[in-house]
Amino acid sequence: MSSNENNNSLSRQLSGLFTYKNAEKTAALTALIFFVLPLIYSAICLILNVMYSYSEIYSGIIILCTVLAGATFILLIGDSIKQKRNLRNIITSNIPMLFFAGFLLLMLISAAVNGAWIEPDFAKPLPCEDLQMYISFFAVFLFCGCVIRTAKIKRTLITVFCVTSLVMSLLVIADYYFVDLTPMQITAIDNVAPSAVFRNSNHYGYYLSISLILNAGLFIYAESRKLRIFGLISFAVQTAVTVLNDTFGSYLGTAAGLIFMFIIHWIVTGKPGLKALAVFGIFIGITAVMTIWYDTMLSSVITLFKDIKNITSDSSAAVNAGTGRWPLWTTTIQAIAEKPLLGHGINGIADRLEMIWEGIYLPHSEYLQYAVYFGIPALIMYLAGVVSVFIRANKNKRSLDTFTLISLCAAFAYCISAIFGNTKYYTAPYFFIMLGSGYNYCKDTCPVFSLYGKRSQASDANSCDQ
Repeated sequence: MSSNENNNSLSRQLSGLFTYKNAEKTAALTALIFFVLPLIYSAICLILNVMYSYSEIYSGIIILCTVLAGATFILLIGDSIKQKRNLRNIITSNIPMLFFAGFLLLMLISAAVNGAWIEPDFAKPLPCEDLQMYISFFAVFLFCGCVIRTAKIKRTLITVFCVTSLVMSLLVIADYYFVDLTPMQITAIDNVAPSAVFRNSNHYGYYLSISLILNAGLFIYAESRKLRIFGLISFAVQTAVTVLNDTFGSYLGTAAGLIFMFIIHWIVTGKPGLKALAVFGIFIGITAVMTIWYDTMLSSVITLFKDIKNITSDSSAAVNAGTGRWPLWTTTIQAIAEKPLLGHGINGIADRLEMIWEGIYLPHSEYLQYAVYFGIPALIMYLAGVVSVFIRANKNKRSLDTFTLISLCAAFAYCISAIFGNTKYYTAPYFFIMLGSGYNYCKDTCPVFSLYGKRSQASDANSCDQ
């Protein structure tokens, strides 16, 4: 074989490598690794009977995910060059990503001005919570989620997430009632509220919020009867665990996500999503039954109304509103007013917050956290990016498939939970993957409108690629 023939053969092989399909597989592998991470950590702790730091395992995984995201980017660049795609068209068709790019730019400017990390006097730098963490949310997890647009891959990833979360919930139940599994941090420090592998029960609550919506989506939309049954059982089990977990913010997020699923189904198909309404009824029903033995959610609802009354009446009791969040929020808002353009930098007001609540260094609201760290313009860019993803879905509602819809509902639930929670290195990536997965609809499966809309299902089924 001549030298020219060898070169041509190598060129063809490289050309075959740089395809969107390969980029999508690499992106999916990134999401898959992160989805099974809690299970891997749990298995290691159980087998070795040692409680390793979750951040240590995460640090290694994030390096792997970053490498895979880099490979995905290179494959996409190669495919775009090969397909001779116009750069201007790529940019104009992805306006939401420009908002996130603007957020990243403002974040980097803020870090340059304020320092990438500001260490408070009362604590050592916390693991994984740095500038690299915030960059990875967008450059790794959101990016990889956006690349995935094949129905089979989305279905597989959602199913893997749901299986993993169900196993975690079963371990929580086993630890809570039957056997001590504390080397895994299944229960929180106070040994009351389950936290699974996470450092805090609230963090586990935000994970559960996403999981519950995904399981509800499987029950409502999965084609396989077995998968629908699995989704319903898993949803019921994890609803019970959510009540035990007693994170009211995530509970509200889940309720909002289920209502959003009902509404978006109605908007897309022209018919009310009765199954989503039924799932919401199951969610409330399980909560009501468990209230007989556990008054966690009932107490939270009563406390919510008391907090609203105390805040509106300017009562001194408002200091305890939102389980102590209100003074954190007001202090954070005051700090935002001091430096509205570029913020105080990462961890920039930790000392102030610790004076209010010992050991607390975050505002306990993701949106306030972004504003106080990186400035109000950065927060606006972030919110514009998130909202534009949902607007994009609404504009393409007739093409929206079930898996993209489920991903959007899970992302919406997290957005509501985020009002009350912090941006954490081991929970936020799930949101960004779901948001990215909701960005591009799948063209290789029937749209929701075709399956459930006002037109004849039979005629639509024939027009869909099965």
